[in-house]
Amino acid sequence: MGYTLNEQLTDITICPRCSAPSAIYRYSISGERSDDGVYIRIVYSMECDICGYSESMRGSMPLSVAYKLRHLFIPRVKIALEKTYLLAEKLEKKA
Repeated sequence: MGYTLNEQLTDITICPRCSAPSAIYRYSISGERSDDGVYIRIVYSMECDICGYSESMRGSMPLSVAYKLRHLFIPRVKIALEKTYLLAEKLEKKA
């Protein structure tokens, strides 16, 4: 039996194209336990209302890899990764 974790993060940032402080970025982090271990999926998107610039990225990786690379993410994403990692450890100890 698996478990899932979903985190939605939205915040305002500075647009890399026009430097307007109105760009909105969104991170969606979801983790799911499977037979091969815990995998997380990270979806990132950013849109600027002023100049129309947008970018998005998505990826899936084992939680252990994402946890080791957590210092590359913004602080709120680091917190979500930490929560996912601690939850996975806790549930693995129960099993």
